[in-house]
Amino acid sequence: MRAHRGGPGGRRAVIVATDPATAARLVPGLLVAPQRVLVTTYHAADEPPVHRPTMLLDGTGRSGIANSIVLTLAAPGYAPPGRHLIATTATAEADLDEPSIRRHLAALYGQPTGSWEHIATVRAEPGLVTAPPPQVRCVSRSS
Repeated sequence: MRAHRGGPGGRRAVIVATDPATAARLVPGLLVAPQRVLVTTYHAADEPPVHRPTMLLDGTGRSGIANSIVLTLAAPGYAPPGRHLIATTATAEADLDEPSIRRHLAALYGQPTGSWEHIATVRAEPGLVTAPPPQVRCVSRSS
């Protein structure tokens, strides 16, 4: 790869890979999309609430849960034989505790969740860039 000469220091551009908040501090005036912190709660169960590798979505938006999936139906090695790992993601704004998540999952899956074992809860910070609808298609024009 050859370095291009130009501008101060002999370079025309510098690329810095970082999160949006840091990029905004480094580049004054940069427009940065808001970020949303997500919380994933993991449960173990003897029986899966579904029997196919399917991602469950709450289309109503009332529960605060974005999605839930039985990971072991797609990747059996994620749990010991005879056990199933369920991952459920919600927004941090929903402020759901583990018992609330379990109650919402019972309604969404239509299955009891009382025997599920809480394994861990993980916060994804600083978060993911939000992409609220409607999405606008970006088109580049040749110069």
